[in-house]
Amino acid sequence: MTRLPPPLPAGGLGGRTAVAALQVRLPTGAGRPGPPAAPRLGLHPQWALGGTLLIALGAAWYAPLAYLGCALWALPLLQLGWSWRRLYAGWMLRRDGAASSLAAAYAGFCIVLLFGAGHASGSVDSADTLFVFILAFLLPLVTGAVSQLLPVWFRPGMQTAWHEQVRQQLGAGGAYRAGLFLLGGLAVGLGWHAGIMLTLAALLMFLWQLAGTLRRQLVGHHSGA
Repeated sequence: MTRLPPPLPAGGLGGRTAVAALQVRLPTGAGRPGPPAAPRLGLHPQWALGGTLLIALGAAWYAPLAYLGCALWALPLLQLGWSWRRLYAGWMLRRDGAASSLAAAYAGFCIVLLFGAGHASGSVDSADTLFVFILAFLLPLVTGAVSQLLPVWFRPGMQTAWHEQVRQQLGAGGAYRAGLFLLGGLAVGLGWHAGIMLTLAALLMFLWQLAGTLRRQLVGHHSGA
């Protein structure tokens, strides 16, 4: 029976866009300027696109091609990871802040590529690959980005102490959430579906912080008025 290509948006345009966004968001989350991101936002398209094509061909036709595709994708990813290790290692390992969530999204992306190769060989179910993409990559990416962007959405313009306060509130315990997202996504991908509880716990933690932050800000706004 011919296998369908894995549902691997991480290897296509969506994945390239998301990982490119990580290159911009992580320096912001760490509160440190980084090297110019523009030259690297293409994520070496020849390797990314070639890797995506080979993974798809490997899933549909000849499995070893998927392993070669993952190797091509690894080239830009390793460069990005090495750069982050040099520049932001201390921030990515902190208990609080968005940087740990964004670093977890990077790790989740790498895991998704491995699951894509596993699907090509027939050892991983396609649905499990999709779950890993959502749980281990998208959720830490979105929660980390929201921690940084929400204050700007509420109060565009000059950044003030209020913006920093809200970011600190939303980023509290970011490393714990990041770890739960990764563990939950990996557990579900490996067939232990009860691992979804780890992801739900991390998501509920973030939603609780988000609701509390919004409530405090709204109460403070009305009190100031």
